[in-house]
Formats: sequence, C-alpha cells, structure tokens
Amino acid sequence: MARPKVYDDALRAALISAAADQLAEGGVGHLSLRAVAQAAGTSTNAVYSIFGGKPDLVEAVVADALASFTAAQRAAPQHRTGDLEADLADLGRAYRRWALERPTLYAVIFGDRVAAPEGSHDSEDDGFQPLLGLVTKLIEAGIFRDEEPRLVALSIWAGVHGLVSLEHVALGDQPAELRDAAYDAHLAALFRGWRR
Repeated sequence: MARPKVYDDALRAALISAAADQLAEGGVGHLSLRAVAQAAGTSTNAVYSIFGGKPDLVEAVVADALASFTAAQRAAPQHRTGDLEADLADLGRAYRRWALERPTLYAVIFGDRVAAPEGSHDSEDDGFQPLLGLVTKLIEAGIFRDEEPRLVALSIWAGVHGLVSLEHVALGDQPAELRDAAYDAHLAALFRGWRR
C-alpha cells in the first residue's frame, strides 16, 4: 500500500501566495484551485490534502494576511522614543510600509473582494490593538482630547487607510519623495485634529 504524500510548509506558503494573487485580482469567484496548484508547481491533490477545499484555502489566505499585518503593527517601534506622537507616527508608517510591500495581502484583507471570516477582527490580538493602545496613552497623557479612545483610533485608522488605498490605486506614478512627504503631512494633520 502506498504511503500518503506529505506536503511541507514551503508548498503550503506557495499555495497561499498563489491563492492570494487570484483573490486580490478577482475575489473568491475568480479563485481556481487548478490554477493555484499550477502556479505553485503542484496538483490539486495537494490543495485538498493541505486545506480541504476552496473555503478552507480562502480562510487560510485571510488568516495568514491578518497575521502578517498584525505582526507588522506589533513590531513597529513603539514606546522607544518617550514621545507618544512620534511612536504613533512610526506605527502609521509601519502600516503604509506593510501595505506597499504586500499589495496582494493588503487587497485580500482590506479590499472588497474577500469577506473576512466572522470574528477575525474581534480579537484582542489583532492589528488594531497597537493603535488603540497608543491613542489611549495619548488621551491619558492629556495630549489628545478626552474622547472615547476607540473613536479616535478609528478616525486615525480611516485617515491612514484612505491615503494608503489612494496610493495603491492612483498615486503610483508620483515620485516616491512626494508620496512619502504627503503621507507624513497627512499623519501630522490627523494628529493635529485630535490634539487638545
């Protein structure tokens, strides 16, 4: 009797990457397991063996994208400068850097083509928590207005997300120096809006 084939983590990552490309391009309806397997240099048997089927593959892609985003936000250089606003700006730059370096993953979790699994943004361990934590400290320190921290954090996230999304779709032909300067100016304006 033949032993079942064992698939490694490298193949799993290749399948997730190929699926993410398809999802970002056309959503779940565009996802073809045969095309994913072909792009990863394997057969559909590997997809079924590793993930079970299309819904589980989509869930794995979204979960990996969210984990990557969360890790990038948690790794941002926070609480090192002693200047909470500088830390917040560093966090905003980490958001942009992740989005520009991983446009496919950004499109998977923040685009409109793939619905995130139920509850995927509810965890205390998600990518929103570093922002919420810094905003809370800025309010407690009397630097930002005494408002509900979640409201302020969502406002800042919306501003950051908006400019990053615009950069993805419409500003790619602009010089990098201009885009960098515009982003920093935008962060400064967002923070000014919430200062006491």
